[in-house]
Amino acid sequence: SLSLTFLLAARVTGLYHEYTGTPSRKHTLNIRDLGAVGDNSTINTAIFEVAVAKAKTLSTDGGCAIVVPEGTYRTAPFNLTSKMTLHLNAG
Repeated sequence: SLSLTFLLAARVTGLYHEYTGTPSRKHTLNIRDLGAVGDNSTINTAIFEVAVAKAKTLSTDGGCAIVVPEGTYRTAPFNLTSKMTLHLNAG
């Protein structure tokens, strides 16, 4: 498979994240850019909820992939949305 490197802008917040891989959605958000901490201690529920809300606003513009980098992210249950991909990196 072809591996691409591209720079996507999360239009809602102006955050930028470089993502290497096969794109699944037009936009990408990285939860660390939103303040998530994968230390198996910090509760990240609000950050995941913000990421899903931002992804929802992008649903009519090609959808959004939410990237969860390596780490252990503690969170309570949260709802997902349409036209969103939750990409969990290994680890």
